[in-house]
Amino acid sequence: MLQKTYTSAGQKVLHIESNIDRSLPYKSWLRTFSNNGMFLDVDMIKWKTLPDGTLKPVLLTEITTFEGEEKVSQSYLDAITNRYFVREKQGAVTGTIGRLLNIPCYIVFFQKELKWFFVYSFRKKEWREFTKETLMKFIQQF
Repeated sequence: MLQKTYTSAGQKVLHIESNIDRSLPYKSWLRTFSNNGMFLDVDMIKWKTLPDGTLKPVLLTEITTFEGEEKVSQSYLDAITNRYFVREKQGAVTGTIGRLLNIPCYIVFFQKELKWFFVYSFRKKEWREFTKETLMKFIQQF
């Protein structure tokens, strides 16, 4: 049996070496039937442990990736925001969840080897470029 590993915050560390999304069959199936609404998964919510031990949501991110290595153009970034906010409902749903939780929302667009990141702020409506180190510092402020 695989030994389970946890971070100091009590979060289980990913144990599977595969890049396969094991939830994909269920998510795909849910999206095949009409239910007077829609199913949309939330990619990541950062939770902060308060002094009394309770958890509080502090940050919501939607993630999208890029298979290549080269940096992308502003028009490529614009196509991502168009997909989230115009073509699909993902941006509207994410923004609603953020407002309900009273937390900021971001789209994190990353290169698969994590060589670069672009982060879109729902509040500022702008993209910023990050490295691994600067993104870590940015996320840690929440």
